[in-house]
Amino acid sequence: MFNPVWSIGIFVEDNNFNLIQDRPENLVYVFNSRKIRISKDHTHTLADPFLHVEGDKIYLFAEVQNVDKKGFINCWFSQDTLVWENLGPVLKANSHFSYPHIFTNKNNEIFLIPESGEIKEVSIYKFNNFPMDLSKQNDLLQGNYFDTNILVQDGTFFLITTKNNYEVEIFFSDDLFSKNWTKHPQSPIKKGNALCRNAGPIYRRKGRMYKFVQDCSVSYGNKINVIEIVKIDENNYQEKIVAEDYKPRSNFPFQKLARHHISSVTFKGKTVVAMDGKRSDIIFNRLINFIYRQFLK
Repeated sequence: MFNPVWSIGIFVEDNNFNLIQDRPENLVYVFNSRKIRISKDHTHTLADPFLHVEGDKIYLFAEVQNVDKKGFINCWFSQDTLVWENLGPVLKANSHFSYPHIFTNKNNEIFLIPESGEIKEVSIYKFNNFPMDLSKQNDLLQGNYFDTNILVQDGTFFLITTKNNYEVEIFFSDDLFSKNWTKHPQSPIKKGNALCRNAGPIYRRKGRMYKFVQDCSVSYGNKINVIEIVKIDENNYQEKIVAEDYKPRSNFPFQKLARHHISSVTFKGKTVVAMDGKRSDIIFNRLINFIYRQFLK
């Protein structure tokens, strides 16, 4: 198989759309990375989409990675989901960033927890002037953790994350900015590649909680499974699988090979779903990439 590329599709469904029981089908826009390379900064990955609604705009935060470069967090916005404006990078450094988990606290302050396993930390950032101007507030965990979600339940903050790519860990605290999170007594709750990494934010519907997880048992980013969190507190955790190989109703080209991340929000009376997907790169790009590396550095 030729080197894969990742793209992001935007689906718009009715407001009563049930993300667990239904499947997205009304694709309205694709952030497509499968293009012939014509410049030095050629993007091969647009992935890990997180949607956020603020005022009359919908925002998309996602990982962008160019050939031979580190991943960074980029932002786009739209007023109708059909036309998107690129606001550019919001978090970019010499280390890799992905999985931009964005959330709002009870004071309507907006935060971001990116995946930064390369530098072995889980850090929380605050938007000083949304959707730009991020500043680090604290390092929550130190270690090889990936794709961290925040879940607030009965006033307690729970960090659900993955250690070393295959151990699902839970930590909790009554302070979002604590440097001393308590490891859950049942942690790790899972080991192995089948249900290992979060595949998007926690989804709540009618008092129930669901988490999308990556199934990497065959290959990285192969498919998405859905787990219901039946119970979570400082002493107990229970879950059950409710759907396997979650995907759109149709096999869209941008997801021809696989998918590994999903996010959903309500926007102007509609349910908007962002989902990434993997397919093979254009064959000609192999030659172009070789030329750039050898002669056009």
